[in-house]
Amino acid sequence: MNFKYVVLQTEKEALNYLESIKDNLADDIYKKAKDRIKFNYLDDDRKMTIKSLNDFIVVLELAKQGKYEEADEKAMEFAVENMNIWLKEEGIAK
Repeated sequence: MNFKYVVLQTEKEALNYLESIKDNLADDIYKKAKDRIKFNYLDDDRKMTIKSLNDFIVVLELAKQGKYEEADEKAMEFAVENMNIWLKEEGIAK
């Protein structure tokens, strides 16, 4: 399955996915990811993909290791990748 395109349609779906990977996460990373999900789904038009949630977790883990510059670079790289995915899905880009 290509997780890039698996859209977590609701906050509950996103939280269930996060719960399914909880055992692999430090408590603080889990809490920050959960907070991010709750913030993201405040707006009815916003959705997340499994990829975008996993990307966020990668950035958090890098920052936790003190690799702030690498975390910033990854965050920007992931933002571009995820925007391109959405643009393609919406038929705006090829």
